[in-house]
Amino acid sequence: MPSVLPVLFGLVIAVVLMACAAIFTLKGPQQVLIRTSLMLALAACYLMWMVTYFAQLHPLIGNLPRIVYKRYFLISLQHQHGL
Repeated sequence: MPSVLPVLFGLVIAVVLMACAAIFTLKGPQQVLIRTSLMLALAACYLMWMVTYFAQLHPLIGNLPRIVYKRYFLISLQHQHGL
C-alpha cells in the first residue's frame, strides 16, 4: 500500500503557506478579502492535488481484459467512419 506521507507533507506545506498569507498580508481596507482569497486559493490547489494524487493511486478502472479494449476500438472506429 502506498504511503500517505506525501499527502500529509503537502498538507503541512499548504498550512504553512496559509499561515504566511495570514501573517504577511499588508494592512489596508481590503486586508480580509485578500487574506481570504489567498487562503481559499491555497486550499483549492491542495485539494485538487490531493484528489489527483489519490486518483492515480487507486484508479476507478483497473486492468481490463483484452476483449474490452478490442470492442472499444471497434466501436470508436465505427463511430469515426459513420458506420
